[in-house]
Amino acid sequence: MMFEKIKNAFPKIRENEPLKQHCTFRVGGPADLFYELKNIDELPELIRLAEEASLPYKIIGRGSNCLFTDAGFRGLIVKNVSTTIRVEPPYIYADGGAVLALVLRAAVEHNLAGLEPLFGLPGSIGAAVWGNAGVPGTEVGQFVESVELFNPREGVRTVPAAEIKFDYRHTSLQDGDDIVMRVKLKLKPGAESRSKEEMLVINEIRRGKQPAGMTAGSFFKNPSKDKPAGWLIDQAGLKGEQLGGAQISPKHANFFMNTGSATADELIKLSQKAQNKVKEDFGIDLHSEVKIIGEAD
Repeated sequence: MMFEKIKNAFPKIRENEPLKQHCTFRVGGPADLFYELKNIDELPELIRLAEEASLPYKIIGRGSNCLFTDAGFRGLIVKNVSTTIRVEPPYIYADGGAVLALVLRAAVEHNLAGLEPLFGLPGSIGAAVWGNAGVPGTEVGQFVESVELFNPREGVRTVPAAEIKFDYRHTSLQDGDDIVMRVKLKLKPGAESRSKEEMLVINEIRRGKQPAGMTAGSFFKNPSKDKPAGWLIDQAGLKGEQLGGAQISPKHANFFMNTGSATADELIKLSQKAQNKVKEDFGIDLHSEVKIIGEAD
């Protein structure tokens, strides 16, 4: 009955949605319920109804940093695809579901600089802030002025960046149940032509080092600057290793690939093999950057 209430309030909720359609690995079983959130202001009511129905839920962005299990998710998956971006130099205001690449484009078009090193990173700005996405030398957290958050206990509130702890691929937002609704970034004055030149160089470098295909990018966090995860996996002799349709990229050993027929279970087992071998050879624990979502088989 309670499921009917949430479906009546949000009639575009879909049932038994294949989650492989919503992550860059292109694997995963069905979600019981699935909703594409186009209007971010719908979020509080949607979550209130889910809580009222004791319905498990997960909020995702564009699916570029998650891996859905083959069994899928028993509950509600909310895909945040809200897209509003507003520029008032030196600030950018963006819905959490706005694609990071479009936020960067808006910045460049308004002669705002700083985000260029992140060119080519997939996903949404909300997920990027939540996980402090970045590249060596530059992280999203450096530019956050404030974040509009929601959780069922406190409702909607705006939190300044000073109250959020930004670490390597982690923020204090991950330690609670806050959901990113909107972000406010502060950038520095720049020049569109110079930013575009910088992004062209970055793109060429990235294309030379990183494989394209069905992947989530870096699978593991780098334990240290001098011993990154890809180097450790390579030295452990696993570069190019394959398990069914899952493969550790021959081009970059921290990229795990779906070569076309992989299951989530194969990708997970291959990642565990890499963790175990690196631990055995180097005594170093590798921690996943990719979030595994769903039921165990």
